[in-house]
Amino acid sequence: MVLSALAADIGAASAATRGAIVVAKFSDIGPAIAACWTPPAESGGSSITLRFGINSAGALRGPPAITYAKLIGSIEVRQESAIAALRAIADCTPLRLDPRFAPGLAGRPVTLHFMRSDISSTVI
Repeated sequence: MVLSALAADIGAASAATRGAIVVAKFSDIGPAIAACWTPPAESGGSSITLRFGINSAGALRGPPAITYAKLIGSIEVRQESAIAALRAIADCTPLRLDPRFAPGLAGRPVTLHFMRSDISSTVI
């Protein structure tokens, strides 16, 4: 699967995962997206940074862009790692935005760094 095609074709997610966290400040975005991220088990040491926009309704404004990647493992694992990060954004949007925060987020770029170690996964 070509990563740029996946980024352009971000799909719908299950309602159970999407919107579980109310995003009231910028630091809430990482945990909200992390709830949908399932990196491959063999991807320890990998990291990928994505930049994207969110509108005032919490939906994506265009496809996310990969701005940095250090992916570890076989070619398949590296590809699965990138797809997992892109899919997390697709699966957790639209975000459930606090109405007081939504106008301040709309139109501003969001950058998230997905990191996978051998013992944990983090999105900041």
